[in-house]
Amino acid sequence: MRRVRRSRNPQGREEPAAFGGLAGIAAGAIIRGRSSRRGMRKLRSAHLRDEGACRWACGDSQRGTPEACVRRPMHAQPKASHATGQERREEALRLLSEQAAIPLDQLARLLGIPLESAVRTAQRLDEAGLAESRRFLVRDFPWLWPSRRGARLAGTGFPHSPPDVAMLAHRRAVNEVRLYLAERAPEGRWVCERTIFRQRDPEDHLPDAVLEIGGERHAIEAELSSKRDREIRRIVAEHSNRYDAVLYFCGPLPYNLLRRVQAEGRWPKLVVRHLPEGDPC
Repeated sequence: MRRVRRSRNPQGREEPAAFGGLAGIAAGAIIRGRSSRRGMRKLRSAHLRDEGACRWACGDSQRGTPEACVRRPMHAQPKASHATGQERREEALRLLSEQAAIPLDQLARLLGIPLESAVRTAQRLDEAGLAESRRFLVRDFPWLWPSRRGARLAGTGFPHSPPDVAMLAHRRAVNEVRLYLAERAPEGRWVCERTIFRQRDPEDHLPDAVLEIGGERHAIEAELSSKRDREIRRIVAEHSNRYDAVLYFCGPLPYNLLRRVQAEGRWPKLVVRHLPEGDPC
């Protein structure tokens, strides 16, 4: 019988300290319930706060410009709530493979289902040996990614790649941008970083994703930390040469730098926005 090391959460309840299998997700997400969601909102608001985030899809923008793509009102993405259990599991596995790793709360939103339904979907993937999971941070949701078997069966061709804990904040930010754009530009097609890596020239800087929309390809960057001024300008210049628009979604520190670069007017394709803040499950 497999032994699981246990720890106590802030409310004193005992729960698995690290999830070796998805059977523990119900304890790690549902039992913790509102406390987990409050904790995540506090963590996100510390570095993703944006007083104008809810107004991105509004306002006057010239048609045909990168700004108009991000700001114009759009219909919500169709939800997957009517999919069969098998279809939902297949979609979940594909999303996990494309994004490399997704926390449970964001997986529920990407699938358009309640958190409890996402737990059941994740447990089925675990029972089939298709997914692995772990709660890396005390106040975060468990993260999921394809197992070796799941990577083979996902249909994407991407290899098994457990997440690096140092990259979790960035992965959450990229996932949030995908959710944001899916809601506001459902006609667009998200091309994940792993697909771009296959197609890029070795000398190219790799964007976090590409949004294909209206016959155009827009480079997507989720920036949480400040880079040196020269490096940012080099990346913006490279993306401007290769893509029809360059969309930067920034945390507080890099936001001011990118706005200064944008204000110079040298790169008209550059659009700078605050990172979206995710809705609680």
